[in-house]
Amino acid sequence: MKRSDEFVRYAEAGLPALLLSADGHVLSRNELALSISGKLRCRSNLLPYLPENIHTVLKECKEQCEVAIIPLLLPQTEQLSALVIPTEFEKQHCFLLLLFRESILADLPPHLSTAVRKTFWKNQHPDYDSENAAEFFTHALRKGFALALTAEDFPQIFSAKHACAFLNRFSEKALQHQLPEINALCTTDCIDLPLYNFPRFTALLICLCLFCTPMCDKDGLKVLFFLEQEQMSVRLTLPADDSLGDAPLPLSLFEAPLHLLGYRASYQKDADGSLHLILTCEKAVPAGSIRTDEDDRTAELFLQILLSHFIGT
Repeated sequence: MKRSDEFVRYAEAGLPALLLSADGHVLSRNELALSISGKLRCRSNLLPYLPENIHTVLKECKEQCEVAIIPLLLPQTEQLSALVIPTEFEKQHCFLLLLFRESILADLPPHLSTAVRKTFWKNQHPDYDSENAAEFFTHALRKGFALALTAEDFPQIFSAKHACAFLNRFSEKALQHQLPEINALCTTDCIDLPLYNFPRFTALLICLCLFCTPMCDKDGLKVLFFLEQEQMSVRLTLPADDSLGDAPLPLSLFEAPLHLLGYRASYQKDADGSLHLILTCEKAVPAGSIRTDEDDRTAELFLQILLSHFIGT
């Protein structure tokens, strides 16, 4: 069976991956998935190894364009978890499953809401406001993750300054009644450099920001776009807090989409305890392109469309 181009891109992300039909059959899989179990060969029926409520889970993922995490109990294999992402195959709705060892996602619930709440509430007793805030964070986070993996590319008219504007507008419009906020800046040497895969990359940034902001103080999350050795980089700065440890974010969730976009992630910790999450483009960026007034108007329109994806529903 011919694989879709979209699946080929995901299959090359370095994770075991398969396409699942709405009725629970394997439409396609990469070699990494097949090496885990022969049960993952094409046309296999996976329903016996999926949760009993799998049809409800798949329906919600499709209708809400959200992701979910489910257990996958294959015989004679270690316990696995699958990140379920709605997509299409030969014009039919289906689902991309990225497979992880159970230990990698052990701290995350079937739906990401609990993970967000755990971070947002910290050790405080939840109240009505924090419950509503956690629900919003969860909604935007899950939609952002789905968009980071499945959205079509927009025209190549965006630069680092547009990504800054997007994050700041998201913070102003979506987080105006919730602290902390997101403060994005970019250095003058990269302000007009093109930023490709804009919808996917900014959606991924929203995901990372929403994981980080609950751990920030009233000064908010600082995000800096900068150029280093001709590579576009983004630095998210968390305040000094011994309770964060060296790696407060479950980066295993973000490795696949980062890889697809050509970015790698790393941590740096300052002497004062401040923690930086740095995303670095793996290839040098070209010189700034010449943009027309029409390009600027189109970019502004698409910024509004992208923003409405997170806060319009």
